[in-house]
Amino acid sequence: MAEKVGLSRQQLQRRLHDYGWTFTGTTNYILCNLAIKYMLSGMDISTIATILGYSNVQSFNKAFKRNRGLTPAQYQHQLLERSLN
Repeated sequence: MAEKVGLSRQQLQRRLHDYGWTFTGTTNYILCNLAIKYMLSGMDISTIATILGYSNVQSFNKAFKRNRGLTPAQYQHQLLERSLN
């Protein structure tokens, strides 16, 4: 990732730290946003977990809930409710 933005790993870590972020936290945030994009397209949770590189659905559920406060299924249910209203 650092190479893609033209920085060394240390520079990227320092810049993230300056904003109060960690690489892992940033990565999890991005993965959650991608997951939501896939949910909006109607993809099922297990497929999303696989596409995003999680070893199993439980790991994906835990990471998503830590970031968004809901499991992926709960979040997807809310998205569906909003789209119906």
